[in-house]
Amino acid sequence: MTGKRTALVVTVVLALTLIPTSGAVAAPGLELDPTEGPVGTNVAASGNGFTGSAVEIFLNAISGSPLTEGRISDRAFKLQFRIPSTTYGRHLIIACADRNTSDECRETADAFFTIPKPPTTTTTTPLALEAHRHIAPLRPSNDQS
Repeated sequence: MTGKRTALVVTVVLALTLIPTSGAVAAPGLELDPTEGPVGTNVAASGNGFTGSAVEIFLNAISGSPLTEGRISDRAFKLQFRIPSTTYGRHLIIACADRNTSDECRETADAFFTIPKPPTTTTTTPLALEAHRHIAPLRPSNDQS
């Protein structure tokens, strides 16, 4: 019985390796380099797994003008863009392939870019420093009344 079971397992494994696959394709992906920086940072966007012909890169939503656009070749693209003036925090960068007039994309992929909160600084005005220098320390009074 063990020999028949082993033969059956081997037969099933061989049959599965000979069945042609359906040509399943991995979902599109997007990578950013760097993934964090201040407004004005130059970012390299690399996409793969796209079947469209044109790609646009958007910040937070697929609408209006893209940050950049380019062509897809051999299911991939490489583009550069600059982070525009916006609020600090985590922002969604979206690659949209073959966008139509209704702002619908044939395919999309996304990645996050983080703009760090600017450091808080305290400044002392020269006037405040000057006033501090001219205040005389309190001394006990010599009044003996």
